[in-house]
Amino acid sequence: MANPRWPSLYDPSLEFFEIPNHNAEQPGAVYLYHYSQIFTFTLYWTLCFYSPFFIACAGIAFLNVLFPPRRSVNNALKKRNEQRSRITLAVIVLLVFLGISVLSVVCGATVVSLVLMGLFRSGGFSFSTWVPFCGAGILVLVSLLNSWPSVIHII
Repeated sequence: MANPRWPSLYDPSLEFFEIPNHNAEQPGAVYLYHYSQIFTFTLYWTLCFYSPFFIACAGIAFLNVLFPPRRSVNNALKKRNEQRSRITLAVIVLLVFLGISVLSVVCGATVVSLVLMGLFRSGGFSFSTWVPFCGAGILVLVSLLNSWPSVIHII
């Protein structure tokens, strides 16, 4: 029961083929036994899957604030924060996006790892290192599906 290193993915055919008359834990496979291991693997995989989407959204928001569309009408209204540059606001937006992404990754990984650990412990199953990989992938796909209605509403 050594502490496996991340990602520790192995050939999944060890788990799916030639199952009858074999032990529950296959030789050559890697399993997780403690919650800290399960949480760490789920957190790392969730970070890997979430990061591209949140970085892309943060980059788009950063560019939208930094380069706003030009208006054809010249308004002579006084700006409220003349001393603050547009780049400052754009960096603040970028940092807020990245902060929210880290917070959502930690919360999502915590919930998913607790649910998966509870399911596998209650069923008496061995917890493969592929389970956090799949759990993080499902979490990211569900999060992407949750953004769909708001995108349709905006369009």
